[in-house]
Amino acid sequence: MVSFNFHQTKIHLTELGDATMQDSKSYTGVLKRNKLAEPKIIYEMNQVHGKNVIDLKEDIVYPSKLPACDGLITDRRNTALMIKTADCLPIIMTSEAKPVIAALHAGWKGLSAGIHLGGISKLDSLWNLLPKQIFVYIGPSIQSCCYVFEDKPTQAGDVKWQPYISRKKDGWHIDLPGFAKAGLISAGVPAGHITDSGECTCHESNTYFSYVRHKNTQSPMGLCATVVQLR
Repeated sequence: MVSFNFHQTKIHLTELGDATMQDSKSYTGVLKRNKLAEPKIIYEMNQVHGKNVIDLKEDIVYPSKLPACDGLITDRRNTALMIKTADCLPIIMTSEAKPVIAALHAGWKGLSAGIHLGGISKLDSLWNLLPKQIFVYIGPSIQSCCYVFEDKPTQAGDVKWQPYISRKKDGWHIDLPGFAKAGLISAGVPAGHITDSGECTCHESNTYFSYVRHKNTQSPMGLCATVVQLR
């Protein structure tokens, strides 16, 4: 597990050696093994590769069951938000202006639907945070070096995606983080406010689980967790 501070947040990233993160119980087990404090509550998502972002203050009352969504927002202390990924982008948003965090799960379907822009919009509409006040962390995810298709991908027909798709000798490469960052910048988030880990979940075979690597090589399949809470 890797832990670090990002502005007002504490972020934990689990790795392949921590075993697969099927649910919050798996994650709390890692915390106990590392002798780290557990948050009072960990919110998970029923991730469906969509664009629904739920604000825990406005849209749901604890401890109601979460509906299908790919984004959560909270201002609650000692409350963690959990994203599970095996190549998709874990995106964290926060601000120095107000104590609030957003956690988004973003694959190509979610990015096409605008999940990352939905997070910005909800922080604006519900928290009066301007895009220029928001800081974004993009965690380990599949990079263009490994996100390769033999056949022309569906996204190639979408003008928004075309700058982030390149054809090389080994196939069509798609740059998911590049697409996400460009959308955030276009929405008004300063480029200097975006931190991209740049790590490739598929390439880093000793560190992260990867669905694409599993599909191509039959390597172990599992889920990594990105968990964030206010400090």
